[in-house]
Amino acid sequence: MTRDYANRGGQPSRPRKPRRSSTGNRSNHTPRNPSRASFSAPSFSAGAVFGAALVLLAAYAPTIFEETRSAVRGTERPVKPEIVFDFPEMLADNKVVTDPTVYESGTAEESPTSTPQHYLLQAASLRESADADALRARLILLGMPAKSEKVTLASGTWYRVTVGPFVSQTEAQRAMTRLREMNLSALMLKVG
Repeated sequence: MTRDYANRGGQPSRPRKPRRSSTGNRSNHTPRNPSRASFSAPSFSAGAVFGAALVLLAAYAPTIFEETRSAVRGTERPVKPEIVFDFPEMLADNKVVTDPTVYESGTAEESPTSTPQHYLLQAASLRESADADALRARLILLGMPAKSEKVTLASGTWYRVTVGPFVSQTEAQRAMTRLREMNLSALMLKVG
């Protein structure tokens, strides 16, 4: 059988009365509870000022101590060397001789009257003719000049889908961007 030690003898327990001080006066003072801290403005302000002083001291302490150390030793800070530019004086008496014939065009291939370059984009290289024709049709519907051609290599027969030709590289780059939006990684080829 269990015993009830709090309630001995079957009598209900009574709440204890608070003790009175020896003077007999009862005060309204409540005992301090460490879990309930109160805010003290002077303590907070003093802590903030002290913390700011520590931060500033840590930031500027190396320069302050270096200055005092050099003053104690009697040595001054080393003077930074002065930067002098001698280049204008060096070139004043010299002449630069160039040979303009090196830059002249000597071949007919590089002349402006030769065939202009065009840019062609290879959109894909596929094994099946039907896949190549479907991609070519999709590109034509998007307003791109596309062609499909059959190429025989050592690895087998391939069907290349090309877009172009474009007169400028800028136009070719724009078309390549549109192909990338379609998840096609195109190759740019120079023709002519």
